[in-house]
Amino acid sequence: QEGNQQKIQRISFEGIQSFDSRVLFEQIGSSEGGPFVPLNLQKDMEKLESHYLNQGFRGTEITARVDEAGDDLFSVTFRINEGNKVKIEKIIITGNDATGRKAILRELRIKEGDYARSNGIRESKRRLERLGIFTSVQIEEISLSPERENVVINVREGKRNYASLGLGLETATKPEAFGIWDVSWRLRGTAEFIRSNVFGSAGQASLVGQYSLADKRAVLSWEQPYFFGLPVVTSWNTWVEQIYRESYTSDGKGMSMTTIKRVSENVMFLASLKWAETTLIDLQIEPNEVDRQFSPYSVTSLTGSFIWDRRNDPINPHRGSFLSLALEKAFPLLEDESNYVKTFIRNQHYVPILSEVIFNMTFRLGFGGGKMNIPIHERFFAGGSNSFRGERFDELGPVDEVSGKPVGGEALLLLNFEVTFPIFLAFRDLRGTFFYDVGNVFERIEDIALISMQNAVGFGIRYRTPLGPIRLEFGWNLNDPREERKPLVFFTIGNLF
Repeated sequence: QEGNQQKIQRISFEGIQSFDSRVLFEQIGSSEGGPFVPLNLQKDMEKLESHYLNQGFRGTEITARVDEAGDDLFSVTFRINEGNKVKIEKIIITGNDATGRKAILRELRIKEGDYARSNGIRESKRRLERLGIFTSVQIEEISLSPERENVVINVREGKRNYASLGLGLETATKPEAFGIWDVSWRLRGTAEFIRSNVFGSAGQASLVGQYSLADKRAVLSWEQPYFFGLPVVTSWNTWVEQIYRESYTSDGKGMSMTTIKRVSENVMFLASLKWAETTLIDLQIEPNEVDRQFSPYSVTSLTGSFIWDRRNDPINPHRGSFLSLALEKAFPLLEDESNYVKTFIRNQHYVPILSEVIFNMTFRLGFGGGKMNIPIHERFFAGGSNSFRGERFDELGPVDEVSGKPVGGEALLLLNFEVTFPIFLAFRDLRGTFFYDVGNVFERIEDIALISMQNAVGFGIRYRTPLGPIRLEFGWNLNDPREERKPLVFFTIGNLF
């Protein structure tokens, strides 16, 4: 039989001089008329102390007195010795051999003459760590008098030069069914050099080169945490590339400027201005499938993006969601070669349905159009290990009537459903998966229809690593017009995206 619930009849504060009692009531979890829980009083005192620290007080002492006020009723009095409100006299920075003082000060949420607000000091430490140029950040408060202190910020700078070389293997021809072991393999590689904290401003310069059968690319980048004094991460990129696709090969060059504004831990906005020039060579489809077949095609575009990432882990997620929206407007700048709009939406959900059994759904919708046709290298393509696993890379959707090669489309609708599970409980990183993919690429947005959707099923195994899962998957297209019903084999590193 349950006894009577003990309740708080009255809560009062003694010794307060700097705040109205209503402000302190907002800090605590206990309330008049609410349940009396002794453990909660300790939490209330910690919250009150934190409030005083965040307002610049030091030496605050808080105790709680409990008096009986009747049957199962109690009166709670918080006795507060506020201590002293402390101002920051000087901010002293040490250890910044290469980093300019200005680059550090602009990250601080405190300044000389301010009250020593504890939350401002913590946020300053977090922002300095987020710059990525320090291996450690320590902030110490040195008392000068009961009402004055110095704040000493000691940073340890990381290495400024970073070089890496990555090597891998790829197939020179596409594997057919279980013929993945019978094809010839060739080397592919990536070389990267990064110079961080350039000019002591926390900026970063990088040069990346990639070589493979499908892509050859060199990218020179510059990234800085501020843009004309505004707290907006900005990156400038210029590149040259050659890209091989089933229907064409293209030579390209371009430059872009991207700004990133993070409004919370999970939400960010991006804006990008891009100019690119592309020349199609080695065309494998009929010339009427493309505009300006061999002449350089220039595209100037402005893209705005929104990202809301609530996944528990961006590399190996098993809970949460991801949403991205991108709107691109291509417009004529010097020549009337590009004039269209593209929209792309991607949404992912990860839901644990049983212990270690995860359900994942990915939704993608893209569409575009305008006064001019979207050039082939800007169209939507799908097919392969990261989109539709019932077709080879880029081969889902419209094809050239003569060559049978894919030509892409101005609309895409794709859904992926997966269930992953441990194969052996003793090896939690080794997992099995069953998947179902449905969707298609459409020539025009008005062509989207459920009757035209392709369906694929399959299974696979994957091993979780710090760089993402290593995936081996087998997929069947249930609507294969060739009626081959042969499985496609995909070997990939990374999650479905």
